[in-house]
Amino acid sequence: MPRLSVIVPVYNTEKYLRECIDSILAQTFTDFELILVDDGSADQSGVICDEYSQLDGRIKVIHQNNGGVTVARKNGLKAAAGEYISFVDSDDWIEPDMYRNMLIEADANDADVIICDMLAEKQQESTVVHSSALTGLFVAEQLNHQIYYNMLFDYSKNAPGMSLNLCNKLFKSTLVKPVFAEFPNDVTYGEDALGSLMCLLRAKSIYIMKNSAFYHYRQAEEFRLREQSISLLPRLSGFALNTQIQFSQHGFSGSDQLSGYIAQVSLYCVRQILLYNKEHTIRKKFKTVIAYFNEPHICEMFKNAEQLITDKTTKSKVKLVNQKRYVLLFLLFHGKEMILRVRRGLIFK
Repeated sequence: MPRLSVIVPVYNTEKYLRECIDSILAQTFTDFELILVDDGSADQSGVICDEYSQLDGRIKVIHQNNGGVTVARKNGLKAAAGEYISFVDSDDWIEPDMYRNMLIEADANDADVIICDMLAEKQQESTVVHSSALTGLFVAEQLNHQIYYNMLFDYSKNAPGMSLNLCNKLFKSTLVKPVFAEFPNDVTYGEDALGSLMCLLRAKSIYIMKNSAFYHYRQAEEFRLREQSISLLPRLSGFALNTQIQFSQHGFSGSDQLSGYIAQVSLYCVRQILLYNKEHTIRKKFKTVIAYFNEPHICEMFKNAEQLITDKTTKSKVKLVNQKRYVLLFLLFHGKEMILRVRRGLIFK
């Protein structure tokens, strides 16, 4: 039985896939299996997976009809035999010592979850994204008072309290397999955040590493285009409801941090849709945005967020939503975009 199972959902990423697989095979820690789950790719991704499986006996390939990343992860977990589980996105790559260093901490602390930092890769720039302001081992009541209370949103930073990406974490198999067995297949926004939350809330111990930027996260152009889709809003609404359920099931009051998170992400998504979506008329976009903001649970979260948010810029936008002054919100977004374009020298281009 391998010590570690690395699961890579693959969908139409032939451009980056070899770099991803090569970085995993180059690990200084070698007692792992690599499970490549081809999610019905229409490009050569599936062929690349099969090529690599012929070169290294540690590689398993699963081909499935397109079902989304959650189904791919679930099928990968069913085939996984490792004591620990890691997820890697097929357009990302990892440092050679990532698993060796993380498993050293796993052995030393017997942690259910081990978390490292990430490097955000965008246009030849690498930016370290710290997993948390905290480091070290957290158990029992420490989890409630130091991890859970602001992991989704920290009002003092106007940002999440910790990274909720699945891919910068190692999970004990006995923790993550039951979580994903009950994970809803229809979640198509925030799968990583919800999956991480579910695992973290069930963990008995979490170890957060210091100075450990091992995972390279690439924001591809396709992702930036998806940010502009009006289908994001109903999916974000579903994420909010699922997250509420998870907090309540574990007796943890997360309504305040969920309100801040949903308010911030909603404003970002609405801005992207109103300014950049070219598939729909402005009338259609406004109709979708207004319907979203009028959903009862979204209304409740924005009202709560207005009382808690300390960042003045964000608070002013939240107030406009609560006052239903959506046109003014759009003009605010548009005006800021024009200022940014002037600063970049793009206004006359």
